[in-house]
Amino acid sequence: MDELLVQDHNRDGIIESNDILNYPLRSGTTPETITQILLPGTYYLWVAPPSLGTNSSYTASINCAPLPAAISGVVYNDWNNNGVRNNGEAGLQGFRVFIDANHDGTWESGETYALTDAWGNFSFTNLAPDSYNVLVAPQGGYKPTNPKTAMTIVVKSGQSVSGLTFGQIRI
Repeated sequence: MDELLVQDHNRDGIIESNDILNYPLRSGTTPETITQILLPGTYYLWVAPPSLGTNSSYTASINCAPLPAAISGVVYNDWNNNGVRNNGEAGLQGFRVFIDANHDGTWESGETYALTDAWGNFSFTNLAPDSYNVLVAPQGGYKPTNPKTAMTIVVKSGQSVSGLTFGQIRI
């Protein structure tokens, strides 16, 4: 074999059979390719040295897909209107929490949303790493206490941001 994709599991610098993740299939054509989905970590591409007196060149192209991210939290009834969730302040069911893609503060068809469950919880999963404006759509009979506008949440590859709280008070 001329090329191997390896991960040195025991970090001893020696390629052992259990360190080999993949190698190209021999088809008699070049360029040869290795396709492998990898989790975050350190990997090595081992290439056999060329035969004596020959010149060889190699090109390595590595494409990394980001891991999905997530955002979650709760919408609660801020009975005492202090903007902080206190003991006894229950979650609110059926509130639309949305990602305000066009930053206008209004939910519009096509914008990603989640409805809160019986405990006021919501979540967005399979998000690309990015910055998101998250807020609660107006609900009849309620107004926001904290935050009064969108929260800007930045998620990185594979990150899960949880614990967002949106207070609402009955008017």
